[in-house]
Amino acid sequence: MEKKVVTDAFTVVISTWRGKRVPLDMLVALYRKVPHVHRIVVIWHDPATAPTIASEPSALVPLFVHRVETNSLNNRFLPLSAIETEGFLTVDDDILATPEDLAFGFSIWKRNPRQLAGPFLRSHVAGKSSPDGKKVEYAYSMKDRMQPRVMHSRVVASKYSMVLTKLLFAPTKLLFMFTCLMPRDIQAYIDSIMNCEDIAMSFLVANLTEKAAVWVRGAGIREIGSSGLSSNQKVHYAHRSDCVDHFTRLFGRMPLLVANQKVDRAVNFWLWR
Repeated sequence: MEKKVVTDAFTVVISTWRGKRVPLDMLVALYRKVPHVHRIVVIWHDPATAPTIASEPSALVPLFVHRVETNSLNNRFLPLSAIETEGFLTVDDDILATPEDLAFGFSIWKRNPRQLAGPFLRSHVAGKSSPDGKKVEYAYSMKDRMQPRVMHSRVVASKYSMVLTKLLFAPTKLLFMFTCLMPRDIQAYIDSIMNCEDIAMSFLVANLTEKAAVWVRGAGIREIGSSGLSSNQKVHYAHRSDCVDHFTRLFGRMPLLVANQKVDRAVNFWLWR
């Protein structure tokens, strides 16, 4: 018998390497206070160490911990059976957001349930063209000027074509599409450079929907800091420019669409720009 999909709530999927950024029990307690959270899933990305938090399937808001078997960024998008909702929130373990911001983000995503929605932006830019004009090189652009420890309400950005998966609402069916239907060459490329799984997801969604992502800006979303892969910024962004160009060739076209629509959450009102 097919399970009934939960449409009035969402699953929080926390991605963590070893749980050393923000304590996982603190994050779980935070997300349990958010309206419309059906379940919380922690994906423990380090196969060599044991999770520091245990599943609590009988809790009022159940917690499920999934320890991966291989070290792959593609594991962020596993179609786990614990996710029974129509939509999910994928979030890194160094992101803090208020329950009000997350409830607001979910309400905006519900209006656009085929698209991605979140606060962290990036874009792509067209570069050099071949002499015959048939081939264009593409690069990655950092439109989001947020610095670590700065409130996201201070971000200044104009146009964007990607919303990063560090905090992102998305339709759950994308997990199966990413893991089981997307070309293996893309997943293999992600594993080879340990980067760009978020860009691949943006390509996949734009290719399926031919719609841009939705920029949802909260009043109190904070990134505690970055470490690991993104710390060497020059190498990191060179890899990501290569990803944009490589994925364009693998998809056979540039599917990303540029947008400038922003949905702000203020204390007493919503503002569309």
